Order: sequence, then structure tokens, then C-alpha cells
Amino acid sequence: MRSLLVPALGLLLAFFATSCNFTENITVNNDGSGTATFAMDGSQLMAFGAGQMGEAANKKVDSIITFKEIFAEKKDSIAKLPKAEQERLKALENLSVHVLVDAEEGKLNFDIINNFKKVSEVSDAMQNFGELAKSQDSKKAEALGFLNNHSTVKYSYDGKAFKKNVELLKSAAASNDSLNMYKPMMEGSTYTVKYKFPKKIKSVSNKAAIIGEDKKSVSITYSLLEYLDNPTQLALQVEFEK
Repeated sequence: MRSLLVPALGLLLAFFATSCNFTENITVNNDGSGTATFAMDGSQLMAFGAGQMGEAANKKVDSIITFKEIFAEKKDSIAKLPKAEQERLKALENLSVHVLVDAEEGKLNFDIINNFKKVSEVSDAMQNFGELAKSQDSKKAEALGFLNNHSTVKYSYDGKAFKKNVELLKSAAASNDSLNMYKPMMEGSTYTVKYKFPKKIKSVSNKAAIIGEDKKSVSITYSLLEYLDNPTQLALQVEFEK
């Protein structure tokens, strides 16, 4: 499956250059543990991009590999990075990648999965994809530079409320210039987040949120430009019923 990562990532990088939709699902259990999944469906690219994958495209693959395994193959180059960067990559080792490639059915699905013990372990999904791309093909990953919204995300859950805090980094202002040239191709692209909780929801801070019929789930769809250009708007607080 590792041999498919580079060509599959190549197609998914092309996915970013088209009108595209991303979905992030976060499920929180009573004890604060749960699963976060960042899903991308690149099936529409298979019709014209399978040739880029060579013989690999003829193989049906439905497999999971951990970031730890991926980073192990790059251990020599990672060892040359600054210590802070090495520690940041190590914190991602528990994440895994699910790749589904089926040329006959025209499917190319790519999910990054984080099974966390507490929500504070959840990191920015788009940035995680960038790290994976960088580990496989640094040149192609450079194309993802504009997807870095230069923010930090922190989650918390105490049974009474769920919070997503977003803080801009000092480098955010400098990133706007590089983003401007990509804005035209991002028109119409969306970033949807779906949360599922063990308790009924009392209120949600975002007025655009749609609460599910069971009152335990909520979904919000943002424009991709909003995620990139104004990430603090993605901050969220959910209050639960007693």
C-alpha cells in the first residue's frame, strides 16, 4: 500500500486545484475519548488521473497504515529536522490513513483517522494532511502551502460544554498574499464539520449550525476560503442539557 501513497497523493493534490469539498467528523464519547476523521473523496479524478498512478491504479486497495509506519520510512531525514519539528511529528504518530483505490469502480477515497483518548489530542485535520503529503513528496507538498491557515486549534470537553478555540499565529498576515492567487479556484469549495456527542445539545454558538433530530449531533458547512482566510470564525462552543 505504501507504493500507492505517492501517486494517490498526487491525484489528491490535484483535487485541491479543483472545486472540492472536505468533511471532518468528530465523535466524542462520555469519557472525552472518540474519533476524528478527515475525509476526501477524489473519485472524480480517477476518470482522467488514473494514468498518473501507473500500474498501481489497476490494483484494488482498501488498506490502513499508521503515520508511525510512514514516518519510520523517513526516519533519517526526520532526524535532521529541528527538535521541535521532530516532536511535532511524533505527536502525530497515532494517526492513521485509510486509502481506498478501485479503478474499476472509479473510487479514490482518502481518510485521515485519529482515535483519541481526550479531545485535547485532536489537531487541525488539514495540517495533518499537509504533513503526510510532505513526508511522501516534499515538492508536491509545496503546492499545499497556501492551505496552511497559520492558526492553532484546541479542543476541550468537560461534559457540560464542548469548545473549539482557534488562535491566529503571528505568521498569519504574511500568508494572505500567497492565498490571494489561489482564491479564484477555491470559489464554491466547502469545509464541513460534523460533531456527534453523548449528550443532548442545548445551544451552539454558531448560528449556521444544524442540530440533528436526535439533538446529539451538529453540522456546520463553511466555505473553504473562510477556513483559510478567517479561521477564527471556525471557533465553536456547544452547551449540553443537564
